[in-house]
Amino acid sequence: MPSRSDLSSKARQSGRVSSRIRNDPSITFAQAMAAADTVMEENSKTKATQKKYKLYFDQAVKYAKEFAEDEAKKHAAWKKHQSEALHPEDESDYTDLDLGDNKECQEPTTGIPLDFDAAFDGPPKPFTPVALAMFLSEKCVNQGCKVGVAYAIYSSMLAHYDNLDNNDKYRGDWACDEKTGTCSGNPARSGRVQRMLHSLKKKDAEDSGDRKHSRAMSREDLDKIYAYVERNCPSKLEAEQFIHHGEGRYSPLHPELLSKRAESLNNLAFISTSWCIWTRCHETTNLQYKHFDFNMEPKHCSNGQVHPRFSINLRHRKNWQNKMESGELGIEGHYYNIYSCPDEPAVDAYRHVHEWVQFYSDIILRRPLNPNDYIFPTINFSKLTANPEKESDHTAVQKMITQLADAAGLPNSERSKYTTHCFRRGGAQYRFSDAPLGKRWTLARVRWWAGWAKGETGDTIVRYLLDELSTYEEDHRDALCPVDEAASNSHLGEDRALRPFTAEDGKKLYEHCDDVLETQFKNLTEHLVNVVRSQQLVREPSFSMPPPPAQPHANSSSRVQTPRTHARCNAPYSLPPTSARLPLTPSLVHTNSDSNIPRYPVLLPTQQHHSSGYPTTPTLHWQPPVQPTENLPPAASSLPPPQERRTIPRISKQKPELQWKTVVDDWELPQPNRCPIPLREWDPAWYKDTNQAVMYHIRKTIAEEYILEYGRDDTRFLKDYPSHVRGITPLFKAIRAQHQKEGKARSRAKRKDGSE
Repeated sequence: MPSRSDLSSKARQSGRVSSRIRNDPSITFAQAMAAADTVMEENSKTKATQKKYKLYFDQAVKYAKEFAEDEAKKHAAWKKHQSEALHPEDESDYTDLDLGDNKECQEPTTGIPLDFDAAFDGPPKPFTPVALAMFLSEKCVNQGCKVGVAYAIYSSMLAHYDNLDNNDKYRGDWACDEKTGTCSGNPARSGRVQRMLHSLKKKDAEDSGDRKHSRAMSREDLDKIYAYVERNCPSKLEAEQFIHHGEGRYSPLHPELLSKRAESLNNLAFISTSWCIWTRCHETTNLQYKHFDFNMEPKHCSNGQVHPRFSINLRHRKNWQNKMESGELGIEGHYYNIYSCPDEPAVDAYRHVHEWVQFYSDIILRRPLNPNDYIFPTINFSKLTANPEKESDHTAVQKMITQLADAAGLPNSERSKYTTHCFRRGGAQYRFSDAPLGKRWTLARVRWWAGWAKGETGDTIVRYLLDELSTYEEDHRDALCPVDEAASNSHLGEDRALRPFTAEDGKKLYEHCDDVLETQFKNLTEHLVNVVRSQQLVREPSFSMPPPPAQPHANSSSRVQTPRTHARCNAPYSLPPTSARLPLTPSLVHTNSDSNIPRYPVLLPTQQHHSSGYPTTPTLHWQPPVQPTENLPPAASSLPPPQERRTIPRISKQKPELQWKTVVDDWELPQPNRCPIPLREWDPAWYKDTNQAVMYHIRKTIAEEYILEYGRDDTRFLKDYPSHVRGITPLFKAIRAQHQKEGKARSRAKRKDGSE
């Protein structure tokens, strides 16, 4: 039973039984009101929404100012032209003047308010709705933006003017007194703006023509993509072989195979994850290593079975914050447990994610993953370089989807193409209606898994679940088909599976089986004839390589096969037959002229960590035939671990005026979670091998200018380089220009066309 002191403590924490309401009597009224306003301003909407609203509002302000400036220039040009032109004696003679094509010399036909440039500055003005309607037209008509942009601008204006006055003066419907010019209400709610929104919506619908939406990635489509990727994915034994150059430096023996395997593993992990947890592609790319729990306890079921699993904490799903605020998610509403499903390899996210994370960590980064590393980063597969601090963008994801769909032979027309929502729609439709009987989900489970709110409008659910179904059941384009396949008689046409087997059905089945057997027999006959002919034409080889003596492998007794079983990408981790081993040739074994370190094709040594937690096999090394003792490959225990691929850390763009300080800290201070080794201590090979030389040069120039030239004098440094407020790129350009002026740096030679 809780003690009285515990109850009193809880009462005080909940705000009850308190001797004083105010916690700090020194706070003034103005301070308290400002603090309350700050709380409302910072927490009323998400930071991303606030940032987008600010962007659109700033664009509207800039549009009004530029429009007013352009009108002023036109008026000034017209007045100048009038003063320089010959004045006719009669006004009717104005029609004889030829002003040419110079529109600036034509008289402005309409007046513009004198302070139109301040249409969005401060309280709303009588012409603010006019300016807003003009801005909406500019964005959606002249610039070709969709109607969604118009509604985003409209929402930003609503939020701005609703919160402009503490007494809610501009929160209601718009009203303006023409005589006094007094305005009240929100200009975004004016009739002019509402009519503009309605017109843009109608225009967008007319321009769109046929409805275009993301084609759902069905299970059959996903199987085709998986078959294509697996067919073209090199096996681990083929691709993951490296040449050891000494001192922990390795290079791939077959770079093209390793690049192809990296891309295949990345694609399978991405599409299986998106399809299983129904994410939009930008939600998948936002997943970081800290969002995965690979150390979860296996699931112990009531029937005694044990199933391994890992969980994904999906914190960046659309509208997730609103659900967390309403308490709908509870404590674990955004966690998804992923289980192994080897009988469904195309959607086995458990296997694909583990294999990609292990490859990403051991081969690409060559270090354990950090919590903030993106699982699907910006990556260059041809060079096997990645920036773990930057997620893959929308363009790269859409390109990957389009390439896989085209390569797998999937229909991908302009009217209904696979976009970044295809996996979400396909996974939802499969679980609701396309999965085998007994594996379909209830609407409540579908709603929870998709992240839809309890009060979600029916349009969303219809769009994802029932839209394709309705089209399928109401489609009568095959009415002339000899076999009646109408689906309108039951849900998904399931009545076809319940029809009695008729004599006509038996006749069709007999004819079909007869055709299949005849075709198979014909193919078998042709195959046997070809085999016999090839045996007659076979010739003895000019020489044969005697197989070398079998060598025992240190890990042969403890070899564990990987779950992959495909001939290429699924090949088990085992040594090839002895007779198939290639002898070492000069193209495979190279001796460094600077040192006597032989270079052997070996598998990259497995690091001690296992970032994925996925069962791995012992490291196997490609063993050549018997060679002299001094040329044998080093033992696995003697090979040093590979050097970590270093990435220059990114710098936040939120406060550009402070970026130079981050550059200096990265240059000289070790930071375990950001830059463990200061940039000044980097080996030149680290940034040259990863194409970061230009970025490294920029950081070095800024840091050394501040430390060596200015002796860490902030005041003098910032005074001489005021461009630091715009970020490190303008600052670097200013420093380089100063160095060129002082003769410390040379200007790049100009080309013949005059450009540098």
